[in-house]
Amino acid sequence: MIYKLKCLNKGVLLSQVIEKSDINFSLPCSGLGTCGKCKIKIIDGEISEISEGEKRFLSDYEIKNGYRLACFTKIYSDVTVEHCEEKTLKILKNSSYEIKKIKPIIKAQEYAISIDIGTTTIVINLHKGDSISPLDTISDINNQIKFGADVISRIDYSISNTVDTIHKVTINQLNQMIKALCHRTSIDNRQVKYAVITGNTTMLHFFANINPESIAFYPFTPKTLFGYTRENNLGLAIATDSKIYLSPCISAYIGADLVCAVLVSDMLNKEECSLLVDIGTNGEMALYHNGGIKCCSTAAGPVFEGVGIELGSSAIEGAISSVYFNKRNNSIDYKTINDEKPIGICGTGVIDAVSVFLSQGIIDDTGKILKEGHNFSQHIIETNNQLAFRFDKSDIYITQKDIRQIQLAKGAIAGGINALLIESGASAQDIDRFYICGGFGSYINLDSAENIGLIPKGIKSRTEILGNAALNGASSIILDNDNIKECIRIVEKSHYIELSAGTVFADEYISSMSF
Repeated sequence: MIYKLKCLNKGVLLSQVIEKSDINFSLPCSGLGTCGKCKIKIIDGEISEISEGEKRFLSDYEIKNGYRLACFTKIYSDVTVEHCEEKTLKILKNSSYEIKKIKPIIKAQEYAISIDIGTTTIVINLHKGDSISPLDTISDINNQIKFGADVISRIDYSISNTVDTIHKVTINQLNQMIKALCHRTSIDNRQVKYAVITGNTTMLHFFANINPESIAFYPFTPKTLFGYTRENNLGLAIATDSKIYLSPCISAYIGADLVCAVLVSDMLNKEECSLLVDIGTNGEMALYHNGGIKCCSTAAGPVFEGVGIELGSSAIEGAISSVYFNKRNNSIDYKTINDEKPIGICGTGVIDAVSVFLSQGIIDDTGKILKEGHNFSQHIIETNNQLAFRFDKSDIYITQKDIRQIQLAKGAIAGGINALLIESGASAQDIDRFYICGGFGSYINLDSAENIGLIPKGIKSRTEILGNAALNGASSIILDNDNIKECIRIVEKSHYIELSAGTVFADEYISSMSF
């Protein structure tokens, strides 16, 4: 897609201009110049010379063909740019979870929406009071990504600028999506009488235009944990007399999304030891054991979204999403999303690749890439003074640093699970049901995840994939107003464990980094 951007101030960074535009453009490190992901092709315009720091992130081919990094490049005139990676992200919408309508919160002929504001994506369901299933669903990449890939980056941006900036971007995007959703179903958006909003604690702060600064600093105390109904005075494009229910959070880093996921699992009403994990940037998890819930959050970072991986990619067309060992050909093969030419590798692909590398002796238990001693020495290359594995018939490779990034992320998730079990006096063998939810977790290969130690060994047979449990939980509130009370019960039974407060997690984190 080609865009023409106005230069209002000479010498302004291109990333700052993009932030104020309608371009759905990713700035994972919030424009700090540390990730090298904000590549954009310059078609025309007066810009700054490329710096040595910027060259570190670009290949000779990219430099020759006009690619630059938006957070390094200053513009001195109006510019024309091409956003070359505008492809469809594979967004998880609903799952197979069956919602049983009992007491809908709206009348039979009224409409309501459930909204999951995720860090990476936004998904909205449209409901009618006389139907169990959504009339339609719409999804999109969260436009907040231009302010950073994770919540801390976005909070930092809101501190340096204003919360109002991110709030307006959020409301504008939601309104566009709501209107498109209603247009597709031939409904006037002003007929929507109720909305249920879920998301992590920071996302709800941005939605409500509440300063989230205290979430980023000890003792991590949010301004509110929500769990209340409010009037529609935020400019949401639904009926002016509609009601908006903001689902309750448990703590600064255990949000309404996890509460809604626990609601969907129905773990409080089962005589089981249950573990629920959202394997993603924040690594939220909850363990139901002996009548109570203990929960925690681990900073896995956005590596599972492809950020921090040299040739990492979101789950878009052309991303390598699956890697496997082909016994017949004695080869390491891969599949890309929609079978397109490989343009990068997404999180599920990296997990598969590391598992295959481990099984084939390409890496050892410490994660070190080995040049010799296996059948794939011809695939080992050197780039930027480090070893890497290059996939057959492609320019895509995984570096030693990439594997270290995966080790850190998987150590955070596995270490969090182990610490939660220890704090609860339980073991992995005690878990009767292991629930996985969220976009990344729902597409993960469980065999690969077990093999590298991301999830407990032998737990695959007890695993249930909940899909977008946060959205389904929000929808179930619309379809049964007793679920508001159930959410409150979940919060009351939950005890948040701050993993940084003791040594248990630190020890488990270190031991979990090994393969």
